[in-house]
Amino acid sequence: SMAFREELAKVKQLLLGGADHSDRVIWPPRQVHALLALVQHSGLPTRLLDWTSDAATAAYFAAAKAVELLSSGASEIDGSKLLSVWAVDASRSYPLIHAGQKIGSRLDEQVTVPVEFFSVPRASNPNARAQRGWFSVVRLEHELNAPVRREPLDVNVACVLEKQLTRPLFQKYTLPLSEAAPLIRLLANRNINASSVFPDFAGVAMAVRERRFYERNV
Repeated sequence: SMAFREELAKVKQLLLGGADHSDRVIWPPRQVHALLALVQHSGLPTRLLDWTSDAATAAYFAAAKAVELLSSGASEIDGSKLLSVWAVDASRSYPLIHAGQKIGSRLDEQVTVPVEFFSVPRASNPNARAQRGWFSVVRLEHELNAPVRREPLDVNVACVLEKQLTRPLFQKYTLPLSEAAPLIRLLANRNINASSVFPDFAGVAMAVRERRFYERNV
């Protein structure tokens, strides 16, 4: 759209020296959220955090990462390590974009937090479509030459809360690392594997490697 092109031109000018480094900016602009999602799903890091509305898909990503670590020898099964899935109740977050404000969401109609949850058009992002994906981002006003803040999402929320929430916003579910292979096999039996969440030839190749792993380890 024309609005997207204009916003992209502003970002390009800003990052290539068209603005004084003392300027304060809000990053990322909402107009480039869909582009950032596509970039992230192409393998480059961004400020976005991936989520899925499907619990089994979330379990797959946790198990697949564990399988990757175990296959490479970067980790061993010693009984103490865990794989984990984080869940968030995004329905409790009201985006302030509808209230005409530039940053944040209203949580439980009590407090403004710097986190925004959003989805992107899935027709142009096959991974987001296959993964039932959506995203969160911490959008802050900051100086261009300031260090990048990398606090975890739950810390970003907690730092602005004046009192404990009645219900936790985040829940963490864990499983021993030793269960990674059985879990990846159970999910594959439900047709949830690399080829279903990455709908391309690379996903098929990953699914073959995963099958070799769980056949040897289950």
